[in-house]
Amino acid sequence: MRAYPAGTIVGGRYEIVALRGRGQQSLLYDARQRSTRQDVVVKVLAVDPDSLEDSRARFEREIRVLSHLTSGHTVRLLDAGENVDGNVFMALERLDGVPLSAVLKRATKRGLPIPAMAVGQLLVPLLRALGEAHQKGLVHRNLLPSHIMLCRAGIDEFNVKVLDYGIVRSVTSTLTRQGAAVGTPAYMSPEQARGEDLDQRTDLYGLGVLLYRCLEGRLPFDDPDVFEVIRAHVLDPIPRMASSRGNVIASKLAALTAQMLSKSPDDRPEDAEAVLREVRGILGRRDPGLDDLRQFVDGLYDASTRPSGQRPALVVQSAPQSSPPGTPPPAPNDDTPAVDHKATRIAKPKAQQGAPNRPRIKQSSDPLAGAFGPTKKLGQHPVEFVDGGEVVAERREQPVAINHRQRLKGLKEAVQWVTDDDPGGTAAGKTKK
Repeated sequence: MRAYPAGTIVGGRYEIVALRGRGQQSLLYDARQRSTRQDVVVKVLAVDPDSLEDSRARFEREIRVLSHLTSGHTVRLLDAGENVDGNVFMALERLDGVPLSAVLKRATKRGLPIPAMAVGQLLVPLLRALGEAHQKGLVHRNLLPSHIMLCRAGIDEFNVKVLDYGIVRSVTSTLTRQGAAVGTPAYMSPEQARGEDLDQRTDLYGLGVLLYRCLEGRLPFDDPDVFEVIRAHVLDPIPRMASSRGNVIASKLAALTAQMLSKSPDDRPEDAEAVLREVRGILGRRDPGLDDLRQFVDGLYDASTRPSGQRPALVVQSAPQSSPPGTPPPAPNDDTPAVDHKATRIAKPKAQQGAPNRPRIKQSSDPLAGAFGPTKKLGQHPVEFVDGGEVVAERREQPVAINHRQRLKGLKEAVQWVTDDDPGGTAAGKTKK
């Protein structure tokens, strides 16, 4: 299916603004409700005609599932219907935030492990969302970092939401053929890999893989060969976790992770509610909140409390107009680019001399990552995607060597400048009685 161009009206109510991304069986668009002007995400079924029947059944099942899930940690379904061209669509709330996949990638790149308390806080909303689905007899089957959004609303509200119920399955469903393995290999439970009947404990295994990834900074089984990954999940023991050393909370979470990653479903916790009770006991609070998680994400992205949609500015420091002559410029830090004070322009780091002035952004290979907010994955170039949809440069400069003789000369010139500007000597503290 060809993507709708901007301006196309879907369902008579939603005006397409731009193509957001492509899923395996759908297209995602930024759109606007025509009467209320509300920004939404429109998801349209787009598959090969040969597989239309099964795909449409799955798409319509996702719509029905989302319409019955009311947790504040599940993406909200706003509307659904059929377009004039026969394509089925759904309208979802648009979230302002970043997916967990981007947070994990950035944390790994910086060598910053997620604090154990923040990981525990992340688990609570995920288990609440899964718990509601499990109570309704549903299995998510695909709980990936790219399907978990860390989002904001207003000034200081922070939330975690589960996205994409595209392959959700009822424990009594016959839509998936017996013996067919459906899911993502890196997060697939042994019984899921074997194509067996599934229940809620399959989601607990996938959540255990996610928990392992957050605590260890890597997947338990990671290999370019997909079949080797599947084989390892079915047969190999889980690699020992090193993050549990020296931290009581991390140690308890590691023990919980090992239990959730048991090969047999019977050795795992009973359901999401049972895991939630255990996590609350580990954290020592019934409702731990999300403060540690929010502070960690803010530290990674240098987030501010600016209103959603406000364009982030790339601050350029320059010497004040009234600075005394000879005053040395302030040393750059990690948050501001180097500045050529003679021309008041951003100076390129030495390693990038001769590089293009406009850095390129590596597009995400995950078609669903960033489907519900400004969440482009990070490329290798020192460029970051920040909430609001803008790119800002991030450059770490080497410390500026201080020339003490030049600094002393600058201070003398500064004193002379103040004295010349204040003949009475009051500014220099030399007023004669």
